[in-house]
Amino acid sequence: MTNRTHSLKKNNYDFFQQHLTNRYSTIKDEILPKRYVSTYASEIDNSYLLQNIVSEGTPLIDFLSLMFDVDRMEPENPYIYHALSPSARGFQGYTVTMNFSFNGHELNFIYLKNHQDFYLTSGYLQKAYTDKLDITIKLFYDHANIGSYYGRFGFILSLLDAGHQINHFEKLTDQFNYPVSVIEYLPKNSTINSNFFPLVCLNFEYNHAIDLSLEGDKSLFLESDLRIEEVVDSNFSLFIEGINSYDSLQRGKKEPLLEVFDYDFIVKKRTSLQSYEGLSFSETKEVETIELNKLMELNKKNYSRIDMIIFDLVQKKIICPEEIKDMRDFIDIEKVFYDSMEYISVEKASYLFLTFSKRKTANNSKTVLIDFIQSAELMHEVSIFFSQKDYISRCFRNINDKYVLSKFQQYEYVTYMQIVGINNQNRKLILS
Repeated sequence: MTNRTHSLKKNNYDFFQQHLTNRYSTIKDEILPKRYVSTYASEIDNSYLLQNIVSEGTPLIDFLSLMFDVDRMEPENPYIYHALSPSARGFQGYTVTMNFSFNGHELNFIYLKNHQDFYLTSGYLQKAYTDKLDITIKLFYDHANIGSYYGRFGFILSLLDAGHQINHFEKLTDQFNYPVSVIEYLPKNSTINSNFFPLVCLNFEYNHAIDLSLEGDKSLFLESDLRIEEVVDSNFSLFIEGINSYDSLQRGKKEPLLEVFDYDFIVKKRTSLQSYEGLSFSETKEVETIELNKLMELNKKNYSRIDMIIFDLVQKKIICPEEIKDMRDFIDIEKVFYDSMEYISVEKASYLFLTFSKRKTANNSKTVLIDFIQSAELMHEVSIFFSQKDYISRCFRNINDKYVLSKFQQYEYVTYMQIVGINNQNRKLILS
């Protein structure tokens, strides 16, 4: 098997160096794709929306709505629209497809954000009843969408978005009691396109009676036709071909280590309460040390590919996997943030979390990319943990990579960051 990682570096192209560590300078010279409007925006036949295909009151509709729909608007937040799973800029820059398989039938759907519903793209069915659906949901990196804001750095952000969705998916399937069969990371794709390809594949069973009805044949396109106009980027294309040459990672459902009661209620509490003035906290507050130890144990048992470090901003200490450091003599916490062009009151926050990849690029770039996904899975767990305790939180990728890695030289990549605190004063107008 060819290891394309080394050949890329011989060509002086290092994706992580250019589009992660040096992303703020790289993007100045990038040609950003133009955002596009789906052809479905003006050609919708409402009879092909999922809510009109399945029988009224089907629990699956509620599940999918909690997975992907906009939950609320926060008019005073610079990111106005909020789904229940975090995403870069709050606008879900990935594309979602879904497949139903049952009784020899195949139905394929694409999620339309402007309709907040799945739309049938191919399949034939007049009327059917089944008590078992095998369902596959795929999240796709969509360069024309996320890249129009962030360039190729949007690929990293899409990986993080996918990680949040995986953990969100696992918690919702727990609540709805849907069996999860396989979760697949960066599945190999025979029709690889460097601007549009799957990030994760979520497979589960819907074991409930369901009626489906559809008038006539629907054969618009197959998944392989879901491509955007090619953006010429030979270096990134080679990089993607390289990671596609390695096998994907597959796993079953993780056993939950942190109890979450009424997840659909708790996840609605997860917010930063950010305003146009910035991200502020009204007071410092701590949880018991045993609670922080639970998070470190969660990292160790369920997300062993990465390391999480907790900055206790009240006690001024750093909780690492193997030791505890005095923060005051080690790091300037405000330098951890890259200029995010917004005010953040770090001095009144309670905790800061950072995750790191244990992998080295020379081993296999694909493993590093998967570590970004799993970092977001872990950070989603952390945000829900604190939401239950009435903290606010926000995940960031505005990290000063070079500064952080100069302090933690045992790692090659810092993957994600989350700030947590209390805000009892700055309650916003929320429209749900």
